[in-house]
Amino acid sequence: MTDQETKAPAYQWYARDFAADEAVQLMTLEEEGAYRRLLDHQWLHGSIPADLKAIAAICKNMPTRRMKAMWAAISTCFHPVTGDATRLQNRRMERDRIKAQEFRDEQSKKGKHGATERWKREAERKQADSRGNSAGNSAGIAQAIAGDWPDDSSAVCSLQSASALHQPPPGGPLAEMLLGRVPDTHRGDLLALLERVPDPTAWAAESNAALDGMPGHVAVTPAQLATAVRDFNANGGDPSLRLFRGYLRDASATPSENSRAQRGKRTPPGQYDYTPTTQPVTVK
Repeated sequence: MTDQETKAPAYQWYARDFAADEAVQLMTLEEEGAYRRLLDHQWLHGSIPADLKAIAAICKNMPTRRMKAMWAAISTCFHPVTGDATRLQNRRMERDRIKAQEFRDEQSKKGKHGATERWKREAERKQADSRGNSAGNSAGIAQAIAGDWPDDSSAVCSLQSASALHQPPPGGPLAEMLLGRVPDTHRGDLLALLERVPDPTAWAAESNAALDGMPGHVAVTPAQLATAVRDFNANGGDPSLRLFRGYLRDASATPSENSRAQRGKRTPPGQYDYTPTTQPVTVK
């Protein structure tokens, strides 16, 4: 997995702290705008260049002379990277990055643990049902051999159908199909997502459509879908399908192993018969 894939697409912004910072208060509006742009660059790339010409280029190709005049106010917010004098960092942002990563790891761990416990209980219930059915069938067969037929023939064979024994995950058959299309290591995150959204069927339909490259949907590979689900779970907030499509779009721009080959082998449209319950919306 590349460094780009391990970074969240967004970061926490503390408006009160930013507005109260003395260095920010002393900046002009132009200097503050350049500072914000440099913070965004650091979040995406881990640091900013120490070269003033490169900094000016990041700030919309600002003239170097103008950037030099502004840098006196902005430079107090950045410090050299340990072991690399050619790069600078805002230390507060890197502390927030570590906290965000720890939060994502904890949420992923909780999701996988919850999914594991759920499927464990489901397996135990099925095993108990299977033992009960086996005992009921044995009694019915013995009763039939003895010639003692009851009025209700259901006592002879009390096997339940497979559909009654199997309880699908949230989202029903579409979710089952989706779980079968992602690597085992990512199913915990996907189940955690389906368990917290208001309409898991619509979310499963959206994800299947994205994997199939259906018209009007963001085309992603299984690995890219897993990245979008993981980041969406980690950032929390209200589960919005429209917001999730934005995560899919971000993930689709991330290179992944054999992505071109996987896209060339997508299931032809129409093979799976499902209709999303939510009208697709293209995020621009």
